[in-house]
Amino acid sequence: MSLDNKNTAVTTIREEKPFSFRKHASIGCGGFASVGYFPKTEEELVHLVKDCVQSGTPYVVVGNLTNVLPCDGMLAKAVICTKDCQDIT
Repeated sequence: MSLDNKNTAVTTIREEKPFSFRKHASIGCGGFASVGYFPKTEEELVHLVKDCVQSGTPYVVVGNLTNVLPCDGMLAKAVICTKDCQDIT
């Protein structure tokens, strides 16, 4: 998926290719996903979800990756990880 960066407020979204569940999950296991995004604001989160929907990219939204048992192998989805979000209530 290629992000539509026309909106300058969301051009700084951190991206990780591939996304490592082992690196981010509290349990320290799991495989990879095609890409991971780390929005910091509600606006960035909404932008990512809309972009995934419009482009037909499968995605999953996760929080801090605690109480999650990620699968081994490759997950063919974009992961939107909200652990860096600060202003979502």
